[in-house]
Amino acid sequence: MDISKIDFDKLKDIFRRNRKNTVTESLVSAIESRLSQMVNLNRTRIDYLEKFQKMIDEK
Repeated sequence: MDISKIDFDKLKDIFRRNRKNTVTESLVSAIESRLSQMVNLNRTRIDYLEKFQKMIDEK
């Protein structure tokens, strides 16, 4: 393999995008977890969970 033909700028962009996706998924997971805890403590908060799910589904 000839490493002189590797487009390092393109690789950097790919890794940067993948990192953003990883961070986004981590945030979504943390928010879902917290909302689930809130709903378990108080069922009237179910609307927050439903609104969050709707936002995620629309992305």
